[in-house]
Amino acid sequence: MTVLCLAVACSSAPPPGTAPRPEEAWIATTCLPASPDTTGWKVHRFSDIEMAVPAEFTARNRTSRSIEFVHLSTTLSVQVSTSPTRTIFYPAGRPAREKEEAGCSGSLGGYRAVWNATARANRFTVLAEWDGTPLWGADDWRKRLVASITTGRLGDAQRLRDALHTIRAVPDTSPTRR
Repeated sequence: MTVLCLAVACSSAPPPGTAPRPEEAWIATTCLPASPDTTGWKVHRFSDIEMAVPAEFTARNRTSRSIEFVHLSTTLSVQVSTSPTRTIFYPAGRPAREKEEAGCSGSLGGYRAVWNATARANRFTVLAEWDGTPLWGADDWRKRLVASITTGRLGDAQRLRDALHTIRAVPDTSPTRR
């Protein structure tokens, strides 16, 4: 009996309800800088942008303006926008939903961006937008880069959010196209 009482009293587990659920912890880290380990990831290029994506994700629907990465029910879509207007309406997040939603403004992959993440009903989403000027220059037709992640798997949400931190501009050095 004494051993049982000591085991229960000395338990290092936090009381029920005090530790954040994994999805809440994911939301809490949304705005933190990341330097993901991309060992084994594939580097993809489109529209003078490179990004590393976990190897099991297949690139599809690639055009000069967009690319989509898919694995099971998880999708990362990245597209170039000609609109100078942001579409993310809650860049600072909504205080009433702090355990389900976070919004950020800062550097994502080394470029100015706004992004938000939500974790609700076993669905994880990330929306991110970069200003196109640092990526392509002020006079370029490409005004924004927009990314969207949707998944039902927390691990995929984390890895693809990390992939957004690997985006970088790579100017085209090939001869001028006719």
